[in-house]
Amino acid sequence: ENMLKAMKAPIRVSNDGLSLEISPLKKPLKAQNIIIPNDPSSAFYFALVAIILPKSQIILKNILLNPTRIEAYKILQKMG
Repeated sequence: ENMLKAMKAPIRVSNDGLSLEISPLKKPLKAQNIIIPNDPSSAFYFALVAIILPKSQIILKNILLNPTRIEAYKILQKMG
């Protein structure tokens, strides 16, 4: 939710912090440069979103390419 707030998304967190509400977007969120951990599992979510969203782009730099941690990327690659 912190990233969505920073991107000015219509998001509201309850006073107790246990729930949040996201209203429908009135316009697309603006593209941003985001630095994420170089752990492949942390970066995977961003890669997946970039694949799903039309006309989106992602550049992943310095990702740890440990063979036991990149299986999800191999599956995405096989999917085209």
